[in-house]
Order: sequence, then structure tokens, then C-alpha cells
Amino acid sequence: TDTAGYVSDTWSDLSALGDSRNWDMAAKRVGDAAGDWGDSVGKKGFDFMGDYKNTVKLNQARIDLRKNNSAAVDELNGKGRGDVTSKHEAMQAVADSMTTALGKEKSVVSIGDSSQLRRKTDLDGNTKEGKGMSDNESKNVVVNIKKTNLMDTNDTITTLAHEIGHQVDRSGGESSADRTSEMMNRAWSRENAYEGTSGYTDTSKSHHLFYELSKGSQTVQQGTQKLENIKHGEAFAPPVISGAIGGVAGAAGAGWGAYRSGAGLKGIVIATGIGATIGAASGALFQPQGVLEGVLVGASAGGATGALLVPITKDNPTQKDMLSGALSGAVTGGLSGGIVGPIVKAGGGSIAAQVAASELGVSVDLIGTEMTTKRVPKEKPKPFEFMMPKRLPGIVPPKPQPNPSRVVVPVNNSKKATN
Repeated sequence: TDTAGYVSDTWSDLSALGDSRNWDMAAKRVGDAAGDWGDSVGKKGFDFMGDYKNTVKLNQARIDLRKNNSAAVDELNGKGRGDVTSKHEAMQAVADSMTTALGKEKSVVSIGDSSQLRRKTDLDGNTKEGKGMSDNESKNVVVNIKKTNLMDTNDTITTLAHEIGHQVDRSGGESSADRTSEMMNRAWSRENAYEGTSGYTDTSKSHHLFYELSKGSQTVQQGTQKLENIKHGEAFAPPVISGAIGGVAGAAGAGWGAYRSGAGLKGIVIATGIGATIGAASGALFQPQGVLEGVLVGASAGGATGALLVPITKDNPTQKDMLSGALSGAVTGGLSGGIVGPIVKAGGGSIAAQVAASELGVSVDLIGTEMTTKRVPKEKPKPFEFMMPKRLPGIVPPKPQPNPSRVVVPVNNSKKATN
């Protein structure tokens, strides 16, 4: 299994029963596995197994790299030759180890310089002046020597693993690439500790010196040309775009819900603002990829919005009212998120995919709101009320006067006594 690869060293340690040092290492490995499991559960919820398997694979990739190419580990830990060509070769070895462990096609790593580019963006408007870029049309990955400090172990591994993450899961977007980078960084630091070594943390001054010495090299010139040739890099919508899309969707759903609940103009405006704020935050920070993540993000945002709208649409709400509002919002949000998440993933996380998914999500929100919102009943008119005269405000109608033609004169029928 995938887990067996990660714990292979543990079994090796356990086999040497007489060596207490190996027992200690075995205990540490078991503790690492338990910690990784908990981290995956915390980050992915019920969808943790795939995340945990990738963690196991990347842990094993770092272990195997030390066994198969110790020079590459030393180079990126600041204990090698230190020139840009050696850095490039070591980074390629790390990328090969990662893609092999994950069962993906190998990527080609280059080191380029964004300051030498003629065009600073790809055809989709994605900047080429970040720390690195992955080409969506090839297996090329370029690390930007201008922005990434190749003399710093953490900065180098973070950038390289992030761009490899884009290659191994092109539909995963920034969140997936960030997760891959996090896993590889943790594995690298952990194995350094077990090996009794450490990475190298460099200063910006040394970075500038290394950059100046390396930017004219053949290695960097070739990498710069590859960076120049990238037409379509990472297409996942940046947080500002996904946040704006989420804000519009959240505003529409919350505003409609307040209207259907009988709120006045002020209440609708406030509700719209709340929905826009929560929707924008959800879109920028949590970009769902798949059904489960979409449901979790949608339910969380919807539940929070639903609870906050209750005081706006209801006077003196009770705890039961707040709970009911949160529950109905969570149901609607979860349903919408469960539909939006897969669409975003299927579209590669592009801006077009997010817009299309959000349009459908808004429709689901409106339908869900219609089904879960308790309408405020309007007062029904009384029978024949339209025929009755309406009283004008401030005017008291006169009291009814007796009809003179129908005045009855009392008659005294009693007879007077006669003498």
C-alpha cells in the first residue's frame, strides 16, 4: 500500500531488536505517521485519505532522495558547491523524486530571470514575475531567481514544490499546490532533523550577490527563454477574483433571503452587505475543489450568513430562531457548494469556471432560500371590504342622526279619573 512505503524504515528499525537507537527511531516514525494522519483529517475532513496518501508518498520521496542522491540534498541544504548549475541539478533531482513518488510524469525544471523578460504576463494575464511558474501546456517548471532565494533552503523547496504541485494536479489550483509545498517542506525539515543536519537560511544581501553572479549564466538564460515561451501558466483565479465572485453570489443570496423574510429596505441593504462580506471571504480564502470541500465551505458560509440575518428580519429573536436560521442557511449553502465545487475543479479553477459555477450557485441559493425561508404572511382582506367606505386618517366620522320622518311620538293611553 502507499502507507507501507512510508513506514518501510520503521520496519527496518524494528528488525534490529537489540539496538535501542532503532527502537527510538521507530517510535518517532510512528508518531510522525499519527501526526500526519491528524493533519490530513484537520485539513480535509472526511476527504482526508487522499491527502494522507500524498503526505506518505512525499515523505518517502525525501527519504529516497538521501539514499539515491545525497549530493542533491547537501546542495539544497547549503553544503554543496553553491553555483547556479549545481542548484539546478539538485532541484531537478528533487522534482524527479517527487513526481516518481506521486506516480506522475516527470517535470523539467529550469531557473529563469523575470527581469530579463520582454513580456511580463502570459496570454491569460497571469504574471511571470512571481517566485515561479508552471506551464500548463508542457511539463516545464521555471523558478524565478529574481524572486526566489536559491541560497535559502526553505525558500527554494517551497517554490519548487509549489510549482511541481501545479504539474501533478493541474485542476487543483493554488490551494492544492500550496498543500504539496507544505507536505514537501515538512518532510524535508523532518529528515534533516533525523539526519542530524539542517537547511541553510540566507540573507537578502547574499541572495542579491548570488543573483548578480548567476543571471548571465547559460543555465539562467535558457530558463529565462522557457519562462518567456509560457503562454498559459497557472490559470487558477487569484484570490481577488474568486473573492469578488463569491461576494456577488453571497450578496444576491442574502439580499433575497432578507426580502422574502419581510425585511425593510434598510434590512435588505444590511443583509446584502453581510452576504457580500462572508461570500468574498469564502471565495478568497477557501476555493473548493470537489463535492465534499464545496459542501463544507458552502455550509459554513451559509450557516454563518443565516444566523446573522435572523436579527435583521425578526424582532427579539430567540435562540431557537438563531439556530433555525443557521440551519436553513447551512442547508442552502451546502447544496450550492456541492454543485459549485466540482464545476470549479472540472474547469481547472479558471476564472471562467468560477463565474459559471457561481451563476449556477446563485440560482441554487435563490431556490433554496425560497424553500427554507419562512414567508411573512400578508393580512388577508375581509369579505366585501372593498365595498366599505375607508376612513381618512385624522377624521372621525359623525354619529348617525335619527330620521325625522320616522320619529315615533309617544302616546299616553292612560285615562284621567273623572268626578
